[in-house]
Amino acid sequence: FLFSISLADDNQFDSKGNYQVARGDTTAGDYFFAGADLDFAGHARSDLYVFSRSVRFEGTTGDDMWAFCQDIEVKGEVTGNLWAAGETVEISGIVKGDVFAGSGTVFLRDGAVVEGTLNAGTGYLNFAQGAVIKGDLLVGAGRADLAGRVEGKTVLQLGEVSFAESFASGDSVYLTLEKELDGSIANAPENMVITFKKPERFYTCGYFYWMMISAIIIALIILALFPEIPDRLNDIALPEVLQNFGLGALILFLTPFVIILSIAILPSAFIFLGLYAILIYMSGIFTAIVIGEIFLKDYLNVYLRTSVTLLVIYFIYEIPIIGTLLSFIMILFGMGLFINYLWKLRKGRWLAA
Repeated sequence: FLFSISLADDNQFDSKGNYQVARGDTTAGDYFFAGADLDFAGHARSDLYVFSRSVRFEGTTGDDMWAFCQDIEVKGEVTGNLWAAGETVEISGIVKGDVFAGSGTVFLRDGAVVEGTLNAGTGYLNFAQGAVIKGDLLVGAGRADLAGRVEGKTVLQLGEVSFAESFASGDSVYLTLEKELDGSIANAPENMVITFKKPERFYTCGYFYWMMISAIIIALIILALFPEIPDRLNDIALPEVLQNFGLGALILFLTPFVIILSIAILPSAFIFLGLYAILIYMSGIFTAIVIGEIFLKDYLNVYLRTSVTLLVIYFIYEIPIIGTLLSFIMILFGMGLFINYLWKLRKGRWLAA
């Protein structure tokens, strides 16, 4: 597997970390940018990778564009697919492949042309009258305002929707709403099939139990293979609580930048990403082991107290706001706790035991 990649030259950044590729400039091979803001009006011979606060793209690519930024504006021409994730994705140019967008808001402005399929998961989709999708429109969103033209089929799963008179879909429109309507939908297409699906309660969802049981099984395997872990984690959990949170924050927020920078040597990027995902998942288990040691050690054996703790935690996770906050705290603490444990183990803290 051979590839070449161009990196932004550090001494061409301004004092705020912004960078500009002027019209007429051509980059060799894949082009990678990580910084504050990118204004790209040139030509990338192959793929364009952008990891920054914002990108304003008015140029062209020889292949795909990958943008993971707070604000993404595509006014140029993407020859391949567009992969975009951020707070806002705004397209007014041409994408000759498919679009995969995950963001708070997606705008397809007047003049936007997507020659493939638009796949979007978003809070809000605005599909302007002068925009065209030559493939299919596949959207899951809180709300969508639709006025453009789709030449393929339209599949929508929405909380709310509005259709302008100008909206058209060459094939059927399949609309799924979360609740029954009080009246009819204005300007609804004649070829629309509508269904209603209420949000599934978490305690009736098989995925919830699958995740909870999987976590319990993994925890029991860890305890069986490494019976010393509960005492050792408990030994450094509360006495070094601030250090654990600090290490957790450091790993949680810095690792994504390490992954981004390692894209230049792609195999290592995939390895780091996999390890990062595993560490995030395992951090909740490590925290649960410690909570069980603190509150239930006098009442249950190590396997039961860890299982009960995970059971309670997973139900608390589903409480709005509180569950999200608890999940974040447990990830932060558990990640730092495990890294701290590995460091102490390397330094021989428990050799005497």
